[in-house]
Amino acid sequence: MKLRFTRGYRGVLTDEKYYPPGAVVEIEYDTALKLLEDGRAEVVRPEITPAAAQMAAENEIVLYKLTGTGKGGRITVDDVKAAINDRD
Repeated sequence: MKLRFTRGYRGVLTDEKYYPPGAVVEIEYDTALKLLEDGRAEVVRPEITPAAAQMAAENEIVLYKLTGTGKGGRITVDDVKAAINDRD
């Protein structure tokens, strides 16, 4: 999941690495949830193709758990199909 830190942070959730306010990082889902709950970060909305967004919605796929393989990390139909197959 991609997060943007709303304030500086250094702690056990990031292995003591410091992130300044505004830093955008890819971080593991469960860790991201803790940072979000603490108000230390905000979600960076994933880039996704329209067809992939529709397919994900129809199949109840959580987009923030996907890593896009398209240009610039964009989530594609193939990424959503892979998530559907992994779930089944």
